[in-house]
Amino acid sequence: MQIYMSAKERERYSLRSLLLAKINDKRSLELDVSDQIARDLGKQPKGVFIPAEILLGPNSSGLRGLNVTSPAAGGFTVGTNADAIAPIEYLFGQSVVFRLGAQFLADQRSDISVPRVKTSDEAEWLLEGQIAQGQDSTFGHVAVKPHRCYAERSASKQLIIQSRGGDALVQRLVFGALAAAIDRAALAGTGGVRPVGILSDPNTPAISSGNNGGVPTLTILNQAEGAPITAKVPMTAPGWVMSPGARLKMKGTAKAAGQGFLVTTDPTTGTDVCNGYRAFPTAFLPDDLTKGSGTALGSAIFGADWSTLTVVQFGPLDLIVDGITKARQGLVEIAVESHVDIAKTRPDAFAKIEDMVTTL
Repeated sequence: MQIYMSAKERERYSLRSLLLAKINDKRSLELDVSDQIARDLGKQPKGVFIPAEILLGPNSSGLRGLNVTSPAAGGFTVGTNADAIAPIEYLFGQSVVFRLGAQFLADQRSDISVPRVKTSDEAEWLLEGQIAQGQDSTFGHVAVKPHRCYAERSASKQLIIQSRGGDALVQRLVFGALAAAIDRAALAGTGGVRPVGILSDPNTPAISSGNNGGVPTLTILNQAEGAPITAKVPMTAPGWVMSPGARLKMKGTAKAAGQGFLVTTDPTTGTDVCNGYRAFPTAFLPDDLTKGSGTALGSAIFGADWSTLTVVQFGPLDLIVDGITKARQGLVEIAVESHVDIAKTRPDAFAKIEDMVTTL
């Protein structure tokens, strides 16, 4: 990843300062950095380029904690620095897939291929002098290419000017919208202009609840959790994601007579637990699926290792600031354009349920 600022400059970098510079037509560190990126890329932004190092935090040098990765020889290297600045916290904190452990690969400049393990074998135990069988793991690749993602919001000009909370405001508006788009694509993207998500990937094992769908049961959940284990995927970062209807149904469905419910809520943390694993509800998984005569069916995904899901960002973010169009309303229009793809290096690390009866 190209580094454009010193550590001190990264600490000074502010989205609020960037907005004020654009509104007041003045120069600033943020605009100088954007110009430097434009010279490096050989093209001009639609607005202002935001370098990937800002997403990755003030102490980054291409690697970040919070499950951020950068490519290295033969694989991915994960950073461990936990001193993230607010933008990355908004991006990761509002995203279900990042909270579960998905990886983030920043500032790619062209289409890439990410290695995919198709089958994996164990080491062999041998007697002294015994010849090894030499069975190799089978590898493939995931072709990754940019998909254009655009979000637009309006913010109070007075709040940006007068409040030092302007940075937080912009981060909520812009990075929150980006996090939502990433979740929708990673979980249920249908391809075409969008990336292909876990639910739409034919390589993701599907667990059937019946010919016409069925009520969620402990057996079905165990089958979903068992599919990655059978594929020799370790339970490195396990967790559930489920549609709102599926969650509500499972919160009222007992594991067995006299036992607890399939989904419970930890009263201390307020987070859900499904069959002993972390669980997150999201509106980005559908509740309107059909199967046979079944309608209004909900969906859920179990992941044994969410770190096998990688969000790939191409180039810098392009932040577009318009203080003219809605000036009479005292508003500034803020838009962000990014190019992103979703890479699943182990589709068999997940299992999907697409036929869950949700009627109460």
